[in-house]
Amino acid sequence: MIFDTHTHSKYSADSSAEPREMLQAALRSGLAGLCVTDHFDCDRIPGFCTLENLRAAKRTFDPLQQQYAGRLTVLRGVELAQGVLCPNEAGVALALTDYDYVLGSLHAARWRQDYYFMDYRRPPQPLPQLVREYFEACLQLARWDRVDAIAHLGYLRRYAARDGVSLDYTPCRELIDQILRTLIETGKALELNTSGFRYGLPEWIPDIGVWRRYRALGGELVTIGSDAHRPCDIGAGHREAQALLRELGFRWFCYYRARRPVMAPLE
Repeated sequence: MIFDTHTHSKYSADSSAEPREMLQAALRSGLAGLCVTDHFDCDRIPGFCTLENLRAAKRTFDPLQQQYAGRLTVLRGVELAQGVLCPNEAGVALALTDYDYVLGSLHAARWRQDYYFMDYRRPPQPLPQLVREYFEACLQLARWDRVDAIAHLGYLRRYAARDGVSLDYTPCRELIDQILRTLIETGKALELNTSGFRYGLPEWIPDIGVWRRYRALGGELVTIGSDAHRPCDIGAGHREAQALLRELGFRWFCYYRARRPVMAPLE
């Protein structure tokens, strides 16, 4: 069973994917379902993604859910970035509709440049400081009660690799442990994001060391997301991700419906 829990449509500012093309691509790839998690970056209102984007996504995907019923499960979510740092703005976005899934992420820490646009060869702060600041914000996010899962933990490497820079997370090992323990204690999921390979990384996001540690600590809730911004990437890497999870001793992955995890056996 393949269920992609992290996808973007044209209602995200960095995607031009037509909703119906996304669903058709999912069917061609043999998916059982997908969750559309268009962006809302709480510290960039109204620049990166707007409330109107989220309203338009609802107007578009609600009827498509009915049209594809019986062939493809279509769920609606949101990738809520910087919400824990801007809770008032996050509350406005969350009040727009009843989401199936709220995926928490951090594309920047407060008052810092978006990690995507940063030049890692000439960073605005020393890289160790940026890395620690990122994981400290992720710990805040893990403690926050408005999200169901954390997306692409440690994803700064995705863009540092683009600039030919290698980031060392070893000094933050204890901090990452705190994040994993907090996710387990609060009942949130950790996302296995398959996009690293598409961005030139030789690894998953987070990397396999984090997954070994999460399992050793008793972690069980795992979502699998392609982070697709194009229809052709929907479901990408899902089968390989399932194989990895099985090797590490996991038995299930999950997706969210009405903010509750639905468990699916790894195949």
